[in-house]
Order: sequence, then C-alpha cells, then structure tokens
Amino acid sequence: MLSSIIKSLDLVLFDQRCAHCREPAWEPLQYALCKICRDAIPCNDGPKCPRCALPGENRLCKKCVNTRGGFDTLVSSMLYEGPASALVLRAKFRKEERAAQALADLTVQYLDRDALPKHIDALVPIPISFRRTMQRGFNQSAIIANTLGAALHVPVKNSLRRIIHRGPQSDLPLETRRIHVHGVFKAKHTLSGTICLVDDVATSTSTLLEAANVLRNAGATRVVAITTTRCADGQDAKG
Repeated sequence: MLSSIIKSLDLVLFDQRCAHCREPAWEPLQYALCKICRDAIPCNDGPKCPRCALPGENRLCKKCVNTRGGFDTLVSSMLYEGPASALVLRAKFRKEERAAQALADLTVQYLDRDALPKHIDALVPIPISFRRTMQRGFNQSAIIANTLGAALHVPVKNSLRRIIHRGPQSDLPLETRRIHVHGVFKAKHTLSGTICLVDDVATSTSTLLEAANVLRNAGATRVVAITTTRCADGQDAKG
C-alpha cells in the first residue's frame, strides 16, 4: 500500500508519464519516453536527399536542384513522427524543458556523424525572438546545440540574432515560408571556417536556408546544419 502511494505521488510531483503515449511510467524514463515508445523512435536512416535529408530517394530532391546558396548539407537524426514529433510539440508549444533536453539527447544518440564535415569550427543555434523566449522560458535549439557541443567537442556560439518577431512558421503554407523568414536574422560578429546551424525540426528548410545565407555573408566559408527531426515532403511540424 505504502509503495503504491509513493509511486502515485511520484507521478504527480515529477510528471513520470511518457511524453508520447502519456502512460504512467513505473520505471525510470529515458529521453522522457517509456520503453515501448523509445523502441518506436523513427530514425532518419533510410533513403534521403543528400543535401536536405528529405526522406525519399538517394538523390537531390526537386527543391535542392533548384535552390542556390544556404547550407551545404543537412543532417537530421530522426523523422518527424511518433515519439520524436511528440517531444518537439511538447517543447515548443507546452513549454516542457525536459522534452527539449530529451530531443537534445536523442539528437546525439542517433546523429550520423559520418555525414558531417570532419572539422566544425562552431555550432550556432537558430535563435528565437525575445518575446518567444519570455513566453517559453528557453530556446530548445540552444539546448540541443549545447548538448551536441559537449558530445562533439565543438564550441557553441550564439552568432545570430533574430531582429524581427513574426508569427510561427507553422501557421503558414509551406510555399510562402521563405518570404516570411527573409530578413529576420542578423549576424552578431564576423565568422570564418565551417559553421553548423542547429535546430529542432526541418520542414520547408526556409529558416535554415535564410540563417545559412546570413552566416555566409558574415564570413563563414561553409555552412552545414543539424536538426533533431526532419519532416517528409509536404508534412508540417505541428500537431
């Protein structure tokens, strides 16, 4: 009886429920997920575009064929579905910092390091606006970048500033997002070498392309990107 009471209190006080299925967890959670949901994590290890990691075929997708500038390569650890998408939504829209840290740990766990350049000079998280930081309390991309930096032994630099606050990209049609994000970033200082952008999810890749161009204009000779999750063609990153 006492053991059951203690477990029930643990659930209430420490939210020991799986971030995806929301079932009570009577064993320690890993990545904020129960064992069943951990086993269902969707890795992005199938055929994909070699530039933007869009799942499908091992050749450049139509968008990359017609896109110039931006990043050279995007590496995404997981597909945006199931437990991975649940964690993204909980971090971004329910302000759950434990979900953001779980995303960071999963990014490291499933990252294809062979797809990255052998040397990276700095990791740069995609910034959010001051208003959104106040609303959410944290920047999930910064949490992911800091965790990656420790694992890869690469310094993290907050080299970008978001100078314009606009509504969420997820509220817009995919085809208009490149225009919506144009001009929202500014480099804080000059850069050099290979820079790696870090974000939680790639949908249309408009945010990453815009940020990469700003870094190039600030002096970066090469820009690559890492995201925790990657949406399929036409898929949107919202619940």
